[in-house]
Amino acid sequence: MNTGKTTPYKKWAFILLISQVVLQVVIASMIINYATAFDNAEDFNFKIRTVSVIAEIDLWAGIILTILSVVKKENRNYQYYFSLIGYPLILLFNLLSYFA
Repeated sequence: MNTGKTTPYKKWAFILLISQVVLQVVIASMIINYATAFDNAEDFNFKIRTVSVIAEIDLWAGIILTILSVVKKENRNYQYYFSLIGYPLILLFNLLSYFA
């Protein structure tokens, strides 16, 4: 039974892109504000690992939704273009961080 409703892949990809940017800023601020003399390293590692796992899941879900948006040929607007450009950039920065 087809009700004619489609899933707005580009909308959700855009929302996940915004949350991805927020998570990356949170990770960066946690690293910048870490003081080895005052903070517990084990607690810091747990927090960074947790936020990083959430960010990775967010990244891959957004990439999948962007691919689905392209495959389903959804109407193109700012959400579509931001997702189409934003996810490859974030993926590139993510991959570069493994080698730095």
